Amino acid sequence: MKHVEISSSSDAVALAVALSGHLPSNELVVIPQGLLGSGVPITPLDPRPSLREVGRLLAGIKGIEHHLEGRQLMAVAFGSIESAAMVGAVMERLRPDEVTPVFAYTDGLARRWEGEGLFWPASGEPVDLAAHPFVVEALATGHLQLRTRGEIRASFAPAQLGAQRAAYAREALHAEQSTIVTMAPHKAAQRAYEQALSGYLDEGADRGITVSDEHAAMLAAAALDLQVRDLLLIHFTTENAPALAEVWRQVAAVLDGPNSGAAAILAAACHWASRHAVAAREALNAGLESAPEHSLGRLLERALDAGIHPSMWEHLRTAAAQAAAEQSTR
Repeated sequence: MKHVEISSSSDAVALAVALSGHLPSNELVVIPQGLLGSGVPITPLDPRPSLREVGRLLAGIKGIEHHLEGRQLMAVAFGSIESAAMVGAVMERLRPDEVTPVFAYTDGLARRWEGEGLFWPASGEPVDLAAHPFVVEALATGHLQLRTRGEIRASFAPAQLGAQRAAYAREALHAEQSTIVTMAPHKAAQRAYEQALSGYLDEGADRGITVSDEHAAMLAAAALDLQVRDLLLIHFTTENAPALAEVWRQVAAVLDGPNSGAAAILAAACHWASRHAVAAREALNAGLESAPEHSLGRLLERALDAGIHPSMWEHLRTAAAQAAAEQSTR
């Protein structure tokens, strides 16, 4: 998103949604002037703020300011009017010598902070987010899912397609695992790619992807075998990451319990590589809930916590390609 002009509370709210990559809920989006292409800091908000919450928010925004080199900020609070008023008060306290625009979005209405606990207009300004140009552009370019964090997280839940399908997929998975152990790792990875994965990448995410239960079982078995999984990573590029993310999401969705964790974590890695930070975090949370000791999951968690740039994904692919070359010569 290039230069934009904010002429209303609706514009401010729509810009915050477009830049955050999801529909915030009980969250604060801080937008630094001139850094629209670099992502935005997002902080959770308590819908019923307390003195403790004020202190936490003060510390959080101070941390944000530390990395923004004194840039002018705009803040948009999603959730309750009470939490938005707290944001306004905190911004006034942190920056008493300048006016930091603070907006609130609650119950479909946008309001602007006018100081001393007030928002104006009192009735609020209705916002049709799905039709706003900022949001439409972000949706068209694939940089936004118009869903909350909770809704995104739910899309990675195991066995969400029903117990019967999960039971069938589990049996098919066990059969695939029995096949994999009889094969050299590079042969198993090549088989999983050619027979199950490549077809979905050829179709492209924009044309719709529906992963069959048989393919889900084959890919899940590959994901659960560390050597095969690492060799499969050579096919994970930033260009096909969005399609891969949807494939692995569907694999995780059909499987139950611990079997789904590895697939959700691979979906998280693909979302990270394609710069979808919220989806990456929620997929990772779902994956680690099913497989809390997953090594790649813990590595990705550290990368996200440290703010490591997704371009590091190419280094992982390089290591995977070297491993694949070594395996193929044995």
